[in-house]
Amino acid sequence: MTGTIARCGPLSGLLAVGLLLGVGGVARAQTDNVRDLKNKELDRAQAELAQTRSDLAEARQALARARTDLEANRKALLDAREAQARAQNELSATQKSLADNQRQLANTQAELAAAQKALQEAVNARSAAAREAAAEKARAEALAAQSEQAAQAFARVGAELSAAQKAAAEAAAARDTLAQELKDEGRKAEAAARLAEEKGKELAEARTRAAALDTELAAARKELEAGRGRLRESSRPADEGGRARFLVEVPGPDARLFVDGKPLDEGQGKIIREFTTAKLRPDRRYELELRAEVPGKEGPVALTRKVIFRADTENRLSFDGPVAPPAAPR
Repeated sequence: MTGTIARCGPLSGLLAVGLLLGVGGVARAQTDNVRDLKNKELDRAQAELAQTRSDLAEARQALARARTDLEANRKALLDAREAQARAQNELSATQKSLADNQRQLANTQAELAAAQKALQEAVNARSAAAREAAAEKARAEALAAQSEQAAQAFARVGAELSAAQKAAAEAAAARDTLAQELKDEGRKAEAAARLAEEKGKELAEARTRAAALDTELAAARKELEAGRGRLRESSRPADEGGRARFLVEVPGPDARLFVDGKPLDEGQGKIIREFTTAKLRPDRRYELELRAEVPGKEGPVALTRKVIFRADTENRLSFDGPVAPPAAPR
């Protein structure tokens, strides 16, 4: 190219040199632009990497919080179970106390009936004594009349007068004795009335205690129902080592639970029964048949539930369906 510039003469050579310088400048400018673009892309990539790291840190924090919440939920469930057990114990104690108070009330009512009977007998005795006193008074009046007749005929019947005076003295003694007996019967009647009043007070106190125990029993039942309300039916993921865990609420502590026809004796006597399956495949769905048998007047009656579940789940359910005859064991 230098030979070509030399042959073109001085002016043409200058133009060629300028052209070459311009082409070189354009090339450098393009190179700078490419470098600037690469630097910008590198900055954006670094910014995206920093954002990704920040998002990863936040995700790790969220995972830590989720694990903390899971632990808190498990603790809350344990607390709820303990509260329900305490409520069941308190209900049993309250029922026993209520039965004792009802027996005491029955005894008090029997004693009150006996006191009322004694009072009625005392009233009857007092009425009989009053009738006898009236009859004795009539006899005394008759004797007095006879005495007056005897006084008028003293001269003729002296011996009869002595006998009449003796009879009058005996009648007076009998009247005094009867009066004393009436006083004694009155005191007995007053004592019986006081005893009846005391028994009435004891009966009122027993009724008050029974009402208070009924209130406590209602509160205990309400707390028990609230404790039962905490166990809602659900199925949620849980780390069970490839197994499935079940919490089953049966109709009563005397109910029997069968899992696929096999009796589950663990937890007998409790409302909440718990069991865990064998290790399961994570990619499959499984089905269980649960049956609860409750004693009845004409034999046991049963409630049946079918449950579909997967591995690594915690399943909660209760029996509230219609009563059906017991199914034949499989």
